[in-house]
Amino acid sequence: MENIENSVQRVNFEALDLDEHIIQDFGWYYDSDIWRLSEYPGNTRFSSSRRIIDFQVFKSETLISELKKFIYNRLTSEKASVSTVWSTYSPALRDLGEFIKNNFPGLSSILDVPIEKFLPQFRLYVSSLNLKENSTCYEARITIYNMLYEFISNLNDNRSEIERDRWDVRRLGIDFNKTSAQYHMDFRRIGLSFRELVKTYFCQRVVIQQSLGWSTACGSLTVLNSFFIYIAQYHPSWVNLNELKRTQVIGFIKFIRETPMGFGGNVGRNAGKPTSENQINYSLNTLEVFIQYIQRHEFEVAPRIHVKKLILPSDKPKQRKTKPENVKYIPDHIWNQVIDNLHQLPSEIVPVIVLMEATGFRGCDILLLKLNCLLDQEDGYWISGDQRKVNEQYHKVPISEEIANLVKAQMDYISENMQESENPDDYLFPIFSGKKKGQPFLRTTISYHLNKMAHNCNIMGESGEIYKFNNHAFRHRYGVTLINNGMSILHVQKLMAHLSPEMTLVYAKIHDRTVRKEWERVKNLGAVRLDTNGKVIEADIIQQAEENKLELEWIRHNLDSIRLDHGFCIKSPKINCSFLNDNIEAPCIKNKCPSLHVDQTFLPYYQQHIEKIEKDIEIYTRTGRIRSVEVIQPKLRAYKEIAAALTSSDGIMGMPKSNREYTEVERKQVEL
Repeated sequence: MENIENSVQRVNFEALDLDEHIIQDFGWYYDSDIWRLSEYPGNTRFSSSRRIIDFQVFKSETLISELKKFIYNRLTSEKASVSTVWSTYSPALRDLGEFIKNNFPGLSSILDVPIEKFLPQFRLYVSSLNLKENSTCYEARITIYNMLYEFISNLNDNRSEIERDRWDVRRLGIDFNKTSAQYHMDFRRIGLSFRELVKTYFCQRVVIQQSLGWSTACGSLTVLNSFFIYIAQYHPSWVNLNELKRTQVIGFIKFIRETPMGFGGNVGRNAGKPTSENQINYSLNTLEVFIQYIQRHEFEVAPRIHVKKLILPSDKPKQRKTKPENVKYIPDHIWNQVIDNLHQLPSEIVPVIVLMEATGFRGCDILLLKLNCLLDQEDGYWISGDQRKVNEQYHKVPISEEIANLVKAQMDYISENMQESENPDDYLFPIFSGKKKGQPFLRTTISYHLNKMAHNCNIMGESGEIYKFNNHAFRHRYGVTLINNGMSILHVQKLMAHLSPEMTLVYAKIHDRTVRKEWERVKNLGAVRLDTNGKVIEADIIQQAEENKLELEWIRHNLDSIRLDHGFCIKSPKINCSFLNDNIEAPCIKNKCPSLHVDQTFLPYYQQHIEKIEKDIEIYTRTGRIRSVEVIQPKLRAYKEIAAALTSSDGIMGMPKSNREYTEVERKQVEL
């Protein structure tokens, strides 16, 4: 066994930027080709564990050294916990070693085989291990190989980031969404003939001009990956795109139609699914922009035929516009269940969810709020933060004092539990522990916990299935709520930082659809009304509207306006209400107004008031207040009669002509 000094020299600890005392503590352990968890320096938790990392499966000393450097770095930089390394990395490295032994027996370094050649074969091998393709076990083996390759590639690579074949946005010095884990652009799937062209294109647009956002660029790269894989397959001799014609574009359309989604790169949950019409449209738009750019900037490798003759509008499937009813927002009954089950969520994300609902900010913008986001002005409290999507800084919206107190509590919690150095970017919602301490939460973390709560608490949507949360649905809820409360489109547009009123109009359409849905429900429910003598009779809102010379569409659009606490007022707006200024509770019932229409949606109102009146009568009787009992007993009888009629109603029978509401004089006024 070599001594510690030789071990240190072999590992190149200086390049890994490690403390001297860590080197001394780890040196003897590093030398062994079998790392036992129970012997790990400083370990006190796993003394009886038999878990090991066996490097002997790798036959090359250089390869073993690379693997040890990689594992050591993951442990000492806290990029992976001790338990994760021995429970997840260990079996993954074992399978990697078996694959190399069987397929690349002479491999001396992980870099000897290019990743674009190694990875497809390794994926097939992992798939043959009887692991479910979407399982964490499958993904772990692929991910760990990718991390290993990147680590060894970067260890002694002095090239600038844009010269490399795999870019890390954190080293490019450009703005990116820190709530997304999309850190890399990998150009290694593109053949060497075209790789520099694609890198130059993204360098100019993403890094220099910054005319293309990082997230959009990552999506565009998946399309260009597919395109150049197609070119390499059918035109392997091409070293430029000068000869690109309509024939190749048509062939590419056929290629992407027949290739499952995810072929050009990771597309999340859609990987492996048949290519959708939207994906074809997106692919052609992306390719068109790419060709247009390299032609406009006179790249020597650009196609000679103009892009407008290569890609025709008819090539692109027609985009289906999202209908208002398909815009997902959090309805009241779901939000109420969220409030009831907040205790089921991790405490650190509860204020995030409450602020998403209260401000209409996008989820990523909430997660990037700073400690100085709360404004206390003369007109009340406001939340101020950047709207990244529309590039608007210091956008602000009003909030209630209750929400302001929640923000203050979060500020106090950070002040008490984090040093300033631990939260260098002054985030309102930083991660409090682990390798990402001081960084913002990922937006997927929020949706994950919401959907976990929905499953555990059995939160059901209208379809009768477990409700699936989407962070952006909270923003849509904010817009719908503002419109429902009567705010103008332009004011909603300003509060939500929409670039055009057309973006805001969708909420007005949702409101209109909601009103119609409520109207249809009211129209079809069993209902009652009062006749001229105050007697409760069954009613039909359609017939009642006709008798009062009211258009059904007018009632539908004014449903909120004619809704009272105790029923709907079906009286023409041309007729003055003689009870309008009456201070008596429910004057329509007291004065036996036949314009009152009560359906089953009001049943809880009457049941609650009956219970309250009965309690009051009990108190009055006990205290000898006989006159008070006499005053409220008629009201109790009327409420009970209405509630009984609603409870027993099994349909709508309508009203006879003799029970029409208006007198002849009133009818003439309506006709005028």
